[in-house]
Amino acid sequence: MSQETEYEVVKTSRGYVMLAWEGTGNDATLTAANCSKPELLLNGLLKGYESLLEFDATQAERDLTSEEKSVIKEKLRALRDKCKESD
Repeated sequence: MSQETEYEVVKTSRGYVMLAWEGTGNDATLTAANCSKPELLLNGLLKGYESLLEFDATQAERDLTSEEKSVIKEKLRALRDKCKESD
């Protein structure tokens, strides 16, 4: 995943659709995921956030250290907990 991935969420009559645009301009590729339940949407968005944190830590040039993995895991847990509070 590059840092150029952007996410959009669209509400439809069948739930939410999460769009992931990778790249820029006319060369961007699009993937879509049907998120029929809020939990599926949250999981998808957290996965994107996890990828961003991993990229920020390593610039895709090395593996994560154990410490970096722990920090990322804690950030994801905290964000998931915060989202669950607002249910």
